[in-house]
Amino acid sequence: MATVLVMTLFAGLFSLTFAKVIMPEVKSHFVKTPFMEDLVTRIALLGLFASLLFGLAIMIKKVHKRDVAGLFSTDKKFSWRLWWSGFLMWAPIICLSSLAFNYNDFERFQSFQYSNIQLAGLLLIGLLGIGVQSTAEEIVFRGYILQGLSRVISKKALLVSLNSLIFGLLHMGYGFESLIESFVFGVVMCWIVIDSGHIEFVSGVHTVNNLVLISFFPPNREELSTFQWSVNWLSLVTFIFLIFGFYMLVTSLFKKTATDESIH
Repeated sequence: MATVLVMTLFAGLFSLTFAKVIMPEVKSHFVKTPFMEDLVTRIALLGLFASLLFGLAIMIKKVHKRDVAGLFSTDKKFSWRLWWSGFLMWAPIICLSSLAFNYNDFERFQSFQYSNIQLAGLLLIGLLGIGVQSTAEEIVFRGYILQGLSRVISKKALLVSLNSLIFGLLHMGYGFESLIESFVFGVVMCWIVIDSGHIEFVSGVHTVNNLVLISFFPPNREELSTFQWSVNWLSLVTFIFLIFGFYMLVTSLFKKTATDESIH
């Protein structure tokens, strides 16, 4: 509980500073446009989740007396190869499924008429900001919280379900469908982490998932202001089918890699 409070404190301090100091300066020097809103959002995500990670790192070292790298993987080494593998494997799936079911959001993105330089800048800052945000969420949920719950819950199915339920509830602000999708996403990501002993792969998956949706399929801001109970069942069922199919593919690849390494 103390660790959560410290993380919240650091994130809150950044949010307060950003709102009271940085944003007034931005508003006084720049005209409000979709490009500036997107750019500021990505920078805010970077600062917010970097602050949260800083608070977590302090508590892990000073209170838990553990190596922070232990939250990443069983061998305490961060693998960029696994991170980029997850990023590149999930990228075409989330792009195609989003085009199929969220084309109206893609048309909204097109209406912003970003220049090539603006789009490149947003993607670069987005990769950094959303990369930190998504990886931070994986470190917290599939690293810190999952490891903590495993000390009191021995049954993996219950462990995964509870962890994913917490993850889903924290994403329910986007609507009931988002709650279900986040829960299912959390279940699959948890099992991949348990099977592989690494969070880097799922961090890459999480990053490209959020990067694509935020960059090319921005939601209607007015709809986000009220809780949406409606569910597109075809989209939801397709997502569940894709994510579990993805899990089976990833599991088979991990097993093949482990077999090849043992032979050599």
